[in-house]
Amino acid sequence: MLPGIFPMEGSTSRILFRSLHSCILEDMYKQVMLCLSIFCLKTSLLKWRPDYDSAAHAYSEAATCFRNAKAYSQCQEALQKASQCHKQTGALFSAAKCIDQVIAIAKDLNQFDVIPDLAHKACNLYLEYGAPDTAAISLDKAAKAIANDLPEEAMKLYIRAADVVDTEERPRDAAEYIGKAARSMVTLKKYEDATKAILKEMGHHQTAGNTPALGRCTVALVLVVLAQEDVIEAKKMFEQWGSTCDSEEIYSLSQIIQGYEEDDPDLVKQGLSSSFIRSMDVAYAKLARDLSLPNVTQATSSEKPDKVEPPIVQSPIEEDEDNELDRLEAKMNAMRAQEEIGNEEKNYTKEDEEEEELDLK
Repeated sequence: MLPGIFPMEGSTSRILFRSLHSCILEDMYKQVMLCLSIFCLKTSLLKWRPDYDSAAHAYSEAATCFRNAKAYSQCQEALQKASQCHKQTGALFSAAKCIDQVIAIAKDLNQFDVIPDLAHKACNLYLEYGAPDTAAISLDKAAKAIANDLPEEAMKLYIRAADVVDTEERPRDAAEYIGKAARSMVTLKKYEDATKAILKEMGHHQTAGNTPALGRCTVALVLVVLAQEDVIEAKKMFEQWGSTCDSEEIYSLSQIIQGYEEDDPDLVKQGLSSSFIRSMDVAYAKLARDLSLPNVTQATSSEKPDKVEPPIVQSPIEEDEDNELDRLEAKMNAMRAQEEIGNEEKNYTKEDEEEEELDLK
């Protein structure tokens, strides 16, 4: 125990001293690893080639120290340098693993914009090494990390993952990844691309013999086509793939399509409110909820419209007759006024004649 450094006595002082000692040792070890990695990469008169293997190990150890010290940016830098050193030695799998660790740290730091490029870089290294399954898994993890913040980039990662496993003739995995890409397209409201992706997913399921999955894909396909307001195409898709659906799916889809054909919003709501549609993936459930219902503009031929009393409105003929009566009445009033004026003038002339006669007498 060093006097004067820790005034406290007992177990507490020993714990503090050990923690400080471990921090100092870890910091020293970290600096030593960085210096060692730089030294391994240097060449001299007696050392003609850099020792990439030792430098990769030193950078990896330094990255571990940085991670424990929560210096994540320095940890990412050390991992990327370790990946470059592994690549120089031909250890492509280890180089890709270092990139995956950088992606994991970027996810924790919410650095989503750098993840797509790193994911493609790791995928290229895995493919060059000869591990397509690991490459697809790496792309899938990266896509999940950015699905909420960068759905379009996640869609591209899912599509590449599907292409990677498709080359290995693994239709089930390809259907899974292309299905995730289709849901991302629905979230982005790229319904035409989603239609093509769902058809491709159904082709993979058909190749794999996964008939139960075809029914759900058919429901998703009809909903996506209806989102494009193409009832005729939705009916064609249902007629083509409806045989793969179970009885509940067939009944609900029949109600939905019939409701759109007959402009019956209640029938469409009844079909969309089925339990299996509400239990579908979130993207398709939201799509079903947000579908525009048909507007009832005119009554169908089988239904008679309710009798509605028309408002009392004068026809143009009646209005003309009223106007003519008003004009006649005005003329009559004018004629009466003229007659009264004429009578008054006559009375005035008679009175004047009588006064003249009296004056002559």
